[in-house]
Amino acid sequence: MRKPRLLCSQIVHISISGMPAGPALLEDLSPDGASLSFDSPVRIGAEIHLDCASTELRGTVVECQAAADGYILQVEFPAGERWCPLQFFPEEGFNPNYLVCRKPQC
Repeated sequence: MRKPRLLCSQIVHISISGMPAGPALLEDLSPDGASLSFDSPVRIGAEIHLDCASTELRGTVVECQAAADGYILQVEFPAGERWCPLQFFPEEGFNPNYLVCRKPQC
Protein backbone atom coordinates (compact mmCIF):
# COMPACT_ATOMS: atom_id res chain seq x y z
CA MET A 1 0.00 0.00 0.00
CA ARG A 2 1.39 3.40 -0.99
CA LYS A 3 1.95 6.00 1.67
CA PRO A 4 0.32 9.44 1.37
CA ARG A 5 1.47 11.09 -1.82
CA LEU A 6 2.69 14.52 -2.73
CA LEU A 7 0.97 15.91 -5.82
CA CYS A 8 3.36 17.68 -8.16
CA SER A 9 4.00 18.78 -11.69
CA GLN A 10 7.67 18.74 -12.57
CA ILE A 11 9.65 17.72 -15.63
CA VAL A 12 12.27 15.07 -14.87
CA HIS A 13 14.56 13.21 -17.22
CA ILE A 14 14.32 9.43 -17.18
CA SER A 15 16.41 6.47 -18.26
CA ILE A 16 14.78 3.10 -18.89
CA SER A 17 16.86 -0.06 -18.50
CA GLY A 18 20.02 2.07 -18.61
CA MET A 19 19.13 3.96 -21.80
CA PRO A 20 18.22 7.69 -21.80
CA ALA A 21 14.52 8.01 -22.65
CA GLY A 22 13.86 11.75 -22.40
CA PRO A 23 11.64 14.01 -20.31
CA ALA A 24 8.63 12.85 -18.34
CA LEU A 25 6.16 14.69 -16.10
CA LEU A 26 6.38 13.72 -12.44
CA GLU A 27 2.75 13.83 -11.23
CA ASP A 28 2.92 12.41 -7.73
CA LEU A 29 5.53 11.15 -5.34
CA SER A 30 5.60 9.16 -2.10
CA PRO A 31 8.35 7.36 -0.19
CA ASP A 32 7.25 4.13 -1.94
CA GLY A 33 6.94 5.31 -5.53
CA ALA A 34 5.92 7.82 -8.15
CA SER A 35 3.53 8.42 -11.01
CA LEU A 36 4.84 9.80 -14.32
CA SER A 37 3.32 10.91 -17.60
CA PHE A 38 5.43 9.76 -20.54
CA ASP A 39 4.95 9.76 -24.30
CA SER A 40 5.70 6.05 -24.89
CA PRO A 41 4.65 2.77 -23.28
CA VAL A 42 7.18 1.13 -20.95
CA ARG A 43 7.44 -2.58 -20.21
CA ILE A 44 6.26 -3.70 -16.77
CA GLY A 45 9.33 -4.66 -14.74
CA ALA A 46 11.65 -2.22 -16.54
CA GLU A 47 14.20 -0.47 -14.34
CA ILE A 48 13.75 3.30 -14.42
CA HIS A 49 15.94 6.14 -13.18
CA LEU A 50 14.49 9.60 -12.52
CA ASP A 51 16.94 12.49 -12.68
CA CYS A 52 15.35 14.96 -10.27
CA ALA A 53 17.42 18.17 -10.11
CA SER A 54 19.34 17.42 -6.91
CA THR A 55 19.06 13.62 -6.74
CA GLU A 56 18.40 10.47 -8.72
CA LEU A 57 15.57 8.10 -7.84
CA ARG A 58 15.62 4.49 -8.99
CA GLY A 59 12.66 2.17 -9.28
CA THR A 60 10.72 -0.42 -11.26
CA VAL A 61 7.75 0.18 -13.54
CA VAL A 62 4.82 -1.73 -12.00
CA GLU A 63 2.01 -0.36 -14.19
CA CYS A 64 1.71 1.39 -17.55
CA GLN A 65 -1.69 2.69 -18.67
CA ALA A 66 -2.64 4.50 -21.85
CA ALA A 67 -3.88 8.05 -21.26
CA ALA A 68 -5.28 10.77 -23.52
CA ASP A 69 -1.87 12.35 -24.09
CA GLY A 70 0.53 9.41 -23.64
CA TYR A 71 1.02 6.89 -20.85
CA ILE A 72 0.89 6.96 -17.06
CA LEU A 73 3.71 4.99 -15.46
CA GLN A 74 3.50 3.77 -11.88
CA VAL A 75 6.98 3.33 -10.42
CA GLU A 76 7.86 1.51 -7.21
CA PHE A 77 11.06 2.37 -5.32
CA PRO A 78 13.11 -0.42 -3.67
CA ALA A 79 13.05 -0.58 0.14
CA GLY A 80 16.60 0.77 0.53
CA GLU A 81 16.07 3.72 -1.82
CA ARG A 82 12.86 5.40 -0.75
CA TRP A 83 12.17 9.03 -1.64
CA CYS A 84 12.93 11.53 1.11
CA PRO A 85 11.75 15.17 0.89
CA LEU A 86 15.06 16.30 2.41
CA GLN A 87 16.88 14.96 -0.69
CA PHE A 88 14.49 16.36 -3.29
CA PHE A 89 11.26 18.31 -3.10
CA PRO A 90 9.44 19.16 -6.36
CA GLU A 91 9.09 22.86 -7.14
CA GLU A 92 5.33 22.49 -7.56
CA GLY A 93 4.76 20.03 -4.70
CA PHE A 94 1.44 19.98 -2.84
CA ASN A 95 0.40 17.69 -0.01
CA PRO A 96 -3.39 17.10 -0.24
CA ASN A 97 -3.39 15.83 3.37
CA TYR A 98 -3.23 19.48 4.48
CA LEU A 99 -6.84 19.85 3.30
CA VAL A 100 -8.11 17.11 5.64
CA CYS A 101 -9.56 18.25 8.97
CA ARG A 102 -8.44 15.88 11.71
CA LYS A 103 -10.52 17.38 14.51
CA PRO A 104 -13.52 15.33 15.79
CA GLN A 105 -16.03 18.15 15.08
CA CYS A 106 -15.26 18.29 11.32
